[in-house]
Amino acid sequence: MTGAQFRKLALGMAGAVEKSHMGHPDFRVNERIFATLKEDNKHGMVKLTPEQQRVFVKGDPAAFGPESGAWGRAGCTRVTLNAVDEEVLGEAMTLAWQNQVKPRRHEGKKMTFVDVKKLALALPGVEEGTMYGTPALKVRGELLACRAINKSAEPNTLAVRVGFDARAELLEADPRLYYVTDHYVDYPAVLVRLSAIHRDALNGLLKMAWQFAGAQSAKRARPARARKRR
Repeated sequence: MTGAQFRKLALGMAGAVEKSHMGHPDFRVNERIFATLKEDNKHGMVKLTPEQQRVFVKGDPAAFGPESGAWGRAGCTRVTLNAVDEEVLGEAMTLAWQNQVKPRRHEGKKMTFVDVKKLALALPGVEEGTMYGTPALKVRGELLACRAINKSAEPNTLAVRVGFDARAELLEADPRLYYVTDHYVDYPAVLVRLSAIHRDALNGLLKMAWQFAGAQSAKRARPARARKRR
């Protein structure tokens, strides 16, 4: 399997178009990414569900593996092109395409800040707090997520702290779920439409934010330790 064959397979899906972000090609249907081709032209990614990912990784661990971090836990699956069987990749590609074509189903109700709190408080070290007088969730004093109360944000919007690169990927991957306004553009955060996001995606996003906040907390702690040693 070559990069050209991966591209041909992706563009063979009904309604698929090729675009790019973060320096490499991606393949979309209904403006939602279902596959990407890495810069090295030796690896790709298919956007599966976590359950689908487990099946493919178990079936051929040399060809399939989770992407790193929260993306991998959410189902983004790395494909090693020189190891994958074309027919098996065709099955994975079709599932990834179907995942983005079919309407998203919510688990009984739309997500609310109550759901956000339940998911976030299950992560180590997360506590409730406030940010500019509105309910917020923090880890070791670092903001994790809060209600987006600026007038530029849509109703029922959550502000989630992520790095700028991660935000760019989220905005590219699904602009119906994620957005940013001029007020928030200079902050490392993404705005999330709670009425549109699936519980699994929200959980993965909060884990991503937890990792980012933890890294920021560690950076702040290092200079303090250095001053004490002096």
